[in-house]
Amino acid sequence: MLLQAKQWQQIGRALFMAAGATGTNAELVAESLVGNNLAGHDSHGVIRYIQYLQAIEKGQVDPASTPTIVKETPSSTLVDGNWTFGQVGARIAMRKAIEKAKTQGIAISALTRCYHIGRLGEYSEMAYDAGMIAMVTVGGLGGGEARASGGVAPYGGARYAFGTNPISFGFPAGSQPPVLSDFATSAVAAGKVKLARAKGEPLPPNCILDGEGKPTTDAEDYFKGGVLMAFGGHKGYALAVVAELFGQALTGGDKGRNSEGKGSGSYMVAGSVFIVVDTGIFRPREEYAAAADAIIQRVKAIPPAVGFKEVLLPGEPEQRSRVKALREGVSLPEKSWESIREFAGKYKVDLAAFVG
Repeated sequence: MLLQAKQWQQIGRALFMAAGATGTNAELVAESLVGNNLAGHDSHGVIRYIQYLQAIEKGQVDPASTPTIVKETPSSTLVDGNWTFGQVGARIAMRKAIEKAKTQGIAISALTRCYHIGRLGEYSEMAYDAGMIAMVTVGGLGGGEARASGGVAPYGGARYAFGTNPISFGFPAGSQPPVLSDFATSAVAAGKVKLARAKGEPLPPNCILDGEGKPTTDAEDYFKGGVLMAFGGHKGYALAVVAELFGQALTGGDKGRNSEGKGSGSYMVAGSVFIVVDTGIFRPREEYAAAADAIIQRVKAIPPAVGFKEVLLPGEPEQRSRVKALREGVSLPEKSWESIREFAGKYKVDLAAFVG
C-alpha cells in the first residue's frame, strides 16, 4: 500500500484515538512514526501502528496518560512517562535538556516508565535544529535479564542479555547540513528483522543466531528462539553495556517492574538518557560552526572508493530519503496493511476516508 505521508498520519491518528488515545498523543505519535518512514527507517515507521495498538489492548500502554516531571535541577530533568507512548515523554525530556543547556552549557534528561520511544535520531534532530549537540541512548530494553531468545546476545554468548540498546548523536554545523548518527548496538534492529520477515527477505550475514546459537540469515529463526548479534563483535557489545548502564542504572529504570501491571517485558525496566551540549560551551558558537563546516567539507572531498559514487556523511541518507518519500509517498507491506485493515474494522475507522 502506497500513500502520502499526510494520509498515513491521518490513519494513525484515527486508529490511536479510536483505541483510547487523546488527540494530542495520537497526533504526536502518528507524526513521529511517519517521520521515521520519511527518514528511510521503515522498521520504525507506520508498520509500528500494529505493535502499538496491540500494546494498548494488552494494557502495556496507557494511550491517554500524560508524562510528569518528578525531579529537576538547573541542569537535569527526570521524566516519568506514566506508561504512555514513549515519544510523548521523550519530546518533553529533550525539550527540557535543550532549554537548560542554553543557560547551563550542558544538560541531561532521563525518561523511565514509558513505552517504545521510536527512532532516537528524531530527538537528536530536535537538538541540532536548536543549534545544540545531542547524545541519546536507551538501555534496559527487554527487561535487561538473560533469556532464551528475543534480544541481543553478549559477545561470545548464545543467549539474550540486552535489548538493541541504540545510541544517537546529532551535531549542527554552519553552512553545511547537520550530522546525525543513529544506530542500534545490535548488528540489526529488531524492527528490521520483523520487516524482513514481513517481506519474506533474508537478513545479511552475521546479524542473528538461531535457537542453537548458530549464525543464520533466516528472519524466522529469530522468532523461533534466536537472538540478535552485537555489531562489530566486542566493540558493539561494549557500547551495548554502556547504553545499559546509562539507561537503566543511572535513570532508575530498573524500578519500573513495580508498576502495577503497566509496561511490558520489553520496556518494563528501560530508561532513556538525553544529553545536550551548547556548541558555545568552550568557544564562540561561530568558531564551532566554522570548524564543523571545515570537517564536513574535508570528509566530503575524499574521492569515492571502487563501487561507491560518493562519500556520505551520517545523516545524509535520511535527508535524501525525506525528499524522495515526500514526493513519492510511503509504502507498507501487504501483510501489514491487512493487519491495519483488521484494526480499522475492529475500531470502526473508515480507511476509505483517508485512502480515497
